[in-house]
Amino acid sequence: MNREKEEVGKQENPSAFKTGLDKVYYTPFYEILSRFSHCNFGTIDCYIEDNTFTIDKNNNPLLIRLFVVFVFSKLFELVVTVEGEDFLDARTEKRCYKLVIESCEIQLKIMDYLISIYQSDMHDTFMYRNKRMKKLLKGMKRSLQEELGSVRKNIK
Repeated sequence: MNREKEEVGKQENPSAFKTGLDKVYYTPFYEILSRFSHCNFGTIDCYIEDNTFTIDKNNNPLLIRLFVVFVFSKLFELVVTVEGEDFLDARTEKRCYKLVIESCEIQLKIMDYLISIYQSDMHDTFMYRNKRMKKLLKGMKRSLQEELGSVRKNIK
């Protein structure tokens, strides 16, 4: 509301925007991202190495890079292949679609690899965390295979 009591916008929680198979992984993914985006002493182990504070600690770099590429891919696919699709020419359209497919294929391979890691590392200490990570990755994997726009995904 502005000063004249006119509605100028509506603030919505990000969870209101999840659709399709994004609903499967949204909550656990949000929890992981929230651990690092909000002040949380539970993340201290990610910044301590040899009893010294560091920002250079090696903390699951493959998983972190996967998260970044996954989010970018979802945004790219939504904006470029669903919203409007105003391509300069047929060549640009074909290259954008190819980028979506190739990115998804690579991500699926990485997800399979990480799922196998979490599957094999099921000792008692990390069992609950590993089950959650496997569930998250499987949900993300299914979501990547979902067709959002006009890109036909025949990837498994």
